Amino acid sequence: LHTFLKMNPTLHGYEYVKKTFEKLGYEHITLKEESFTQDMQYEDALRMLNVLLPFARENGVEFGAKLSNTLAVVNDKGLLPTDEMYMSGRALYPLTINLAKKLTYEFNGELKISYAGGANWFNVEELFEIGIRPITIATDLLKPGGYYRLNQMAIKLEDLMKRSIPQKIDLVKLDKLADNAIFGKRYHREARSHLPMKINKNLEMLKCFTAPCVETCPIHQDVPEYIRLIGEKRYLEAFELILSKNPLPHITGYICDHQCMYKCVRIDYEEPVLIRELKRVAAETGFTEYSKKLSPAVSPNGIKIAVIGAGPAGLASACFLARDGFDVTVFEKTPKIGGTVVHTIPRFRLPQKAIERDVELIKKMGVKFQLNSNENINISDLKSKGFKYINLAIGASRSRMLKLEGDTDSILGAIKFLQNWNKDPKALNPGRNIAVIGGGNSAMDGARAARKTPGVEKVYIIYRRTIKEMPADREELENALKDGVIFKELLNPVALNNGILKCQQMKLGEPDASGRKRPVPIQGKFTEMEIDTVLSAIGEIVDYDLLSRNGIEIDKKGNICVNECNETSVENVFISGDARRGPSTVVESIADAQSVADGILAKENIDRERVEPENCKFDYATRIKDIRAKKGVIVPTVEMLSNDEETAAETRRCLECNFICNKCVEVCPNRANIAIKVAGFQDENQILHLDGFCNECGNCETFCPYNGAPYKDKFTLFWNEADMEENSNNGFLLLSEKNNITFKLRLDQQFYLLNMNSEGELTSLETEYQIKCKQSFEAILDVIWTTYKKYRYVFR
Repeated sequence: LHTFLKMNPTLHGYEYVKKTFEKLGYEHITLKEESFTQDMQYEDALRMLNVLLPFARENGVEFGAKLSNTLAVVNDKGLLPTDEMYMSGRALYPLTINLAKKLTYEFNGELKISYAGGANWFNVEELFEIGIRPITIATDLLKPGGYYRLNQMAIKLEDLMKRSIPQKIDLVKLDKLADNAIFGKRYHREARSHLPMKINKNLEMLKCFTAPCVETCPIHQDVPEYIRLIGEKRYLEAFELILSKNPLPHITGYICDHQCMYKCVRIDYEEPVLIRELKRVAAETGFTEYSKKLSPAVSPNGIKIAVIGAGPAGLASACFLARDGFDVTVFEKTPKIGGTVVHTIPRFRLPQKAIERDVELIKKMGVKFQLNSNENINISDLKSKGFKYINLAIGASRSRMLKLEGDTDSILGAIKFLQNWNKDPKALNPGRNIAVIGGGNSAMDGARAARKTPGVEKVYIIYRRTIKEMPADREELENALKDGVIFKELLNPVALNNGILKCQQMKLGEPDASGRKRPVPIQGKFTEMEIDTVLSAIGEIVDYDLLSRNGIEIDKKGNICVNECNETSVENVFISGDARRGPSTVVESIADAQSVADGILAKENIDRERVEPENCKFDYATRIKDIRAKKGVIVPTVEMLSNDEETAAETRRCLECNFICNKCVEVCPNRANIAIKVAGFQDENQILHLDGFCNECGNCETFCPYNGAPYKDKFTLFWNEADMEENSNNGFLLLSEKNNITFKLRLDQQFYLLNMNSEGELTSLETEYQIKCKQSFEAILDVIWTTYKKYRYVFR
């Protein structure tokens, strides 16, 4: 018989795989050395192949190697029952393709190789072109898009198959492919986000479609809708939709930390949609037309509000409240509007024009500003001047100073340094060698600014953990690396004397409360560096003295006591942004501002008008067709949105998950979750789980955006009573079709007998219990009847 012998990646040996994983950033995968030593060794495999290959030739049959099997690793995630789990897909590809390289060199390309180790759209063409075939796909089909992914790969290979297919593996091309798998970026762990993709919500039995990007955003921006509006070149409408929840679209278009992108379903295809950049396109394109028609609120209510601080939280709250008719005055202690974004964020990250445009919009809404105001605010004085409500948006603008022995005059707060740098970098003289202490975004900003300061030659970021534990956004960290900042890991500064910074060497111990490994000193081990200036970027602090003087209650842990609308212990006095949270992001400050505005509106019994995404008029049929056409299709993103064509292409990448999700349908290898269209629901379809097809592999749970498992939580069709008794899912069973149509129904662990006539009307409900379930009973009946009438093929 024609034979391909399946071989394991353990042929590489334990040390090779361990070092390869270290190079690629997969240290979190725990290997078991005995998995290698107890498996076939490379030399034994060669001897076997050297016997079987000529034997096959003599007998006129094909023989080759099937590369490769999965890799057995330690099950230390607590998700599977045994002590082993099996690795496949992207992390396996570098091992498998390099094993193919080894064997191809051993046999000078004469050994046929069939491939099964992380093949996908990105590499299938190259694999086939160099003579590796057949190619089998498994892991890729278990991801969103599922079996649809095969079509795009087949199209890609169609032209190749029309040409002459090499009968011998091309060693030169294979060599390049194997090297790229190790030294290129695509298969490195950091090439894609490895943050949890789940949202903090439980999965409902029905009506579950959601956009994880929207749920993750602190202000719940209507991302899919504004992206579709941009794609249809309806820039003004996109801008208006963004502005309804985000008064700082230009600023956030540059420096939002875009947590939305880390939940984007496109991550399971290739890269997330460039959500932040598309928001910037909408802002920059829709600004002029929108600003022309913008004016203060038509019906001012005469209620005066004082906002203390013109940073992101202050600006956003002023905008929200002015929009609803309040008389808002912002008091700012400096001569500039913008707070941290104008004083601290370096201009190479955020251009001044972006700040000015957002401020211009807020001014046009009728917000007044008093600059250079007294920083020692007095709440009683403000109330005596007629301000009914006060929002303290004073920020957290003081750096927590580093405590070192020795020359403390050479230690500067990173915030103060950045403020001076924004005024005039040429006026600074920090010396040639700068050390920035810390691992957050302020540290990255300080280091990058220092690197661009005249006279500075070397900039170090010194951190007591490793680079992987740094809390800074990956994007900011990578930008610092690109700018030439040098990272020094596992060092803790202890003294600065005569230009020499002495650092205690550290190692990582057990995880602390944050989940990161605790840094532990290595006794007697120190590193010394020549440093002229040290920047302290170990956190920022709030002016608690100012708050205490005004009677704001602060607990023993330093937390400011507020209600759900950020109202403090002093009636009608609110607090928001960094002043409430400590150092936070612009979008979190906007979320605080919205809470403050909502609290004040509630006190005044005012209903806020919103621009709802449901009001955007999209062609329903076109939208459905577009979304379905995207399923299973790989579309790599572009580096920058530099023209209309690239912008349009990027908008088409959005899968619009809140309109059609169906991930659990796509990723189920057994088709145990199906989409059924039921009238009366907002979602395009409902998910029905078929118990008889499910082997409880859990793949739908892996990819479901909720904290839930569709194979457990979705409404379920059973085929017999025994299966229904063994399972605890809410679901139904067809019992009889004589006279009436009878179903057995389970809801919240209670059983019911439903009798329905031929029109689907309920004729009787036999139960001793009153129905008590979270879902609408009528909706459940609609699902049952629709399944029975329109999807009869799913009944056994």
